[in-house]
Amino acid sequence: MADATLTAAELQRALHIDSPDELENAQSLQAAAEIYLENAGVERDYGNALYKQVVVNYIARLMDQ
Repeated sequence: MADATLTAAELQRALHIDSPDELENAQSLQAAAEIYLENAGVERDYGNALYKQVVVNYIARLMDQ
C-alpha cells in the first residue's frame, strides 16, 4: 500500500525550515510537486525514498528561486 503522507515535521527537517510562513510555502509547493508527478504518471508513494526525495528536491529548488 502506498504511503500518501509527508508530514510537516518531515518537511521542516528535510528543508531546514524554521518559519511558519516558509512551511506554508513549502506545503503549497509540495502539492504542486505531487500534481506534477501525478501528471507524469507517477503514483504518489511517500514510502518510496526516491519519490520522497524528488518531491523534497522540487520544493527546495522552487523555494530557492
